[in-house]
Amino acid sequence: MATAQEYFQITFDIYPVAWDESPFLYRSLNQARKEVALDVNLKAVEEIQPYNLANKTVLTTSKPFLKIYRVFYWWRGNYKLLLKPFTHNPLPVKFFPLFYPIAYEPVNSTTINLYPEYRPLPSDKIEIHYCPVLTDLNYLAMVDPDLDDIYKYLVAWKLAQFLAINDAQYHLVEFFRTQYALERMRLLGVR
Repeated sequence: MATAQEYFQITFDIYPVAWDESPFLYRSLNQARKEVALDVNLKAVEEIQPYNLANKTVLTTSKPFLKIYRVFYWWRGNYKLLLKPFTHNPLPVKFFPLFYPIAYEPVNSTTINLYPEYRPLPSDKIEIHYCPVLTDLNYLAMVDPDLDDIYKYLVAWKLAQFLAINDAQYHLVEFFRTQYALERMRLLGVR
């Protein structure tokens, strides 16, 4: 796993600017890691049995999430994909939970609400696919526990882009954005 120092070394090889170990650099690094995690669809899968939750419609994941990819509901012997919510009028409900709202108001949310309220059976299961919140890197020797080493150049290109935005070097911002897209396509081809 890469360390914060490795991320900074690669970034400053790409974009050599004067720097020190300031909170701005760590905030930019953590934001770059978060955007890379969302771009590469970093995924955690969790299975919850709502019968143990005393008939509540609120599901709680073990880790906070950045984004929910899919929620599947085990019903009558197979998983059904739950529909995402409608903003205007929800559909009339004839089944057990049909949709779920995703509210990102709390930044590190761990809860998903299911509607309508339902009485789960002992055989019910819900599978949640989500992108977990990454652990912040706060000092140089800290090891990144969330992203693999193959993504360190993606993080470096994204971090260089943020630093160029801070320096108002907009021609370099576009160059780094293009390089980031090319690196991401290269990695997707490897998979």
